[in-house]
Amino acid sequence: MFSDELKQGTAVAHMDLERKMIPHLKKIGSKMDYVRLLNYLLRFYHPLEERLTPYLDGYPLQSHAGNILNDIRDMDPGYREPAQWASHLPVIDSSAKALGVLYVLEGSTLGGQVITKMLTKQLEGTGVAAFRFYNPYDNDTMPQWKLFKERINQPLTSSQQQAVIAGANETFNSLNRWISLYE
Repeated sequence: MFSDELKQGTAVAHMDLERKMIPHLKKIGSKMDYVRLLNYLLRFYHPLEERLTPYLDGYPLQSHAGNILNDIRDMDPGYREPAQWASHLPVIDSSAKALGVLYVLEGSTLGGQVITKMLTKQLEGTGVAAFRFYNPYDNDTMPQWKLFKERINQPLTSSQQQAVIAGANETFNSLNRWISLYE
């Protein structure tokens, strides 16, 4: 199945991003720490989703940027969106590349369940319960992931498969570079 090839073809970039992201997540100890990280992630996800949308071919996008914004506003009702957005984003110039980007976004919901549990424990007693970004599907995460894998496993040409892998790797690498700048 192509989804297995995609996982294998993106494993290095995926692991590199995880190694970069996990220390930031482990440092979250307050509501403001969490809002600050979500704000930083919003600056990446919002422009990424804007670039992605024209290439979705009718696929319903779970707005990760919208979930981030809702989580932030739950914790900081006076929040104003940032004036500056990430500019070093993956190039999305085909529906195949878009599928690679979606692989990263949708796949992150699997790890998001683990992150939600970790943050719930770290933020215990702070009143924070805003985890739509990390756990958008709640108990439907696996069924949603299986549906997405069905889409990935639809027949693709060799060049389309290469574009999907490239789109996913570019997304992992772009987010890795963005997270590297987070202080």
